[in-house]
Amino acid sequence: MDVQVSSKLSIADIPPDVVHRVVEISLLTHLPEPIGSRADAIKFFSSVPPYNFALTCRNWRNTVLSSDSLWSSLSLSLDLPDDEVWNAMKWKIDKHLAKARNIPLTLFLRLSRRHNDRFLKAREVIAFLHSRRLMWKRVVLDVEAPIIFRFALGIKDLQLLEEIRVGSSVMVATANSGLPSLKCLELVGLPSSYTMDWLPISPNLRELSFLNIPLSYASFWESHSARSSNARSFSFLRTLRITRAEEPSPPARESHLASFVACLLNSITSHALTVLDLYLYSLDSHQALFNFLCRCSPPLEALGLDVHFVVQGDEIEREELLIHALLCVPSVRKLRYRGDLDGMVVPEVLVRALSFAGDESNPPLLPELEHLELVNVAAELPLFFKMVKVRHPPKTRTLKSMSLLGCFAKAPGMMSNVREELGTFEPGDDVTQLPASLSALGKFVSAGLELKMKQISDTGEL
Repeated sequence: MDVQVSSKLSIADIPPDVVHRVVEISLLTHLPEPIGSRADAIKFFSSVPPYNFALTCRNWRNTVLSSDSLWSSLSLSLDLPDDEVWNAMKWKIDKHLAKARNIPLTLFLRLSRRHNDRFLKAREVIAFLHSRRLMWKRVVLDVEAPIIFRFALGIKDLQLLEEIRVGSSVMVATANSGLPSLKCLELVGLPSSYTMDWLPISPNLRELSFLNIPLSYASFWESHSARSSNARSFSFLRTLRITRAEEPSPPARESHLASFVACLLNSITSHALTVLDLYLYSLDSHQALFNFLCRCSPPLEALGLDVHFVVQGDEIEREELLIHALLCVPSVRKLRYRGDLDGMVVPEVLVRALSFAGDESNPPLLPELEHLELVNVAAELPLFFKMVKVRHPPKTRTLKSMSLLGCFAKAPGMMSNVREELGTFEPGDDVTQLPASLSALGKFVSAGLELKMKQISDTGEL
């Protein structure tokens, strides 16, 4: 009688190194569901990695519990659990982080808006994690301004810190210390008088981001703005981002005050920058961009510009400044430009400049451009065609893709109230599906150009 040996491998027999790798790649890189009750806490500590893997079988449990690195990260989202639940969670979290031993920690914390009215509770949570600051490596504190602006972050013990994302209003207690290990800094929300304090203590940044900046002006920014001759140099900075928050109604502009964008760009120098993403909402921000790029001449590869016309009447001057700025960075291969269709005048200066092939005395704009995305842009119809024609010649075909999202064809002249939609077209569609008005683009699509056209709804969604 032949005996057949099963080729199936029991889950308990999987080698420990394989189990370790499976758990490692499953660790949370995003925030889990918020914990607001005892049931939520029980679910969290039984269903998220590494806890759920430790419950699989004895061998897996031994592998998980014996690995320091699997306990060196923690993602936590709280929705104001009561004291009993929080005290029990603190005990569990303390044991979790203790298992990491001497491994630097990665911590993600989000406190819901319900904590805004319970400042002491929020402070207790942050202080609990702050007590582990000696081992911080990557930290994200997703906490709203009403809480975080009262929190002071001492940095003298953060010598392992490489990445932090926190509210712009957090106070920084420098104590004559620096953060030479910090490579990535993200500050979120309305800048405060403490925001610029991060710059002198973070000389080795690779990435610097200011996210969700409201359309606001504040006089204390001007006190931090440096002349270009005294600008602080960031030799290793590769990425700089300033993005705007969506606001239903922007506040009135106080023209005598400098914008945050201008103050920042006037305060720094970076000769190694490759990615730049900016929110431009004032004449001084356009001027600062021009000065910054002329001063630094960085090897920029990707450029994103979100333009908002708050003050009517300076649109053309701002767009012309933008063209001069772009002439300083001919290395750009990817350009994303988001215009403002709500302005009374929609300048097409940029589209005209991109449609210029250049001549003996004037070089073309962004000659290395491969990927172009225009959002909320209105221009005369022939310009869209010419823009492709000069950038997709048969010999080079430099332009590889173009997206026109929420763009319109407008009547000749500067006023933008007479315009019509361009239509819809997706990459892979047959060229016969191109709108009749843009059928001339068909030959470029057939030659390999990736073309996308789509309208934007009233809610701003594509």
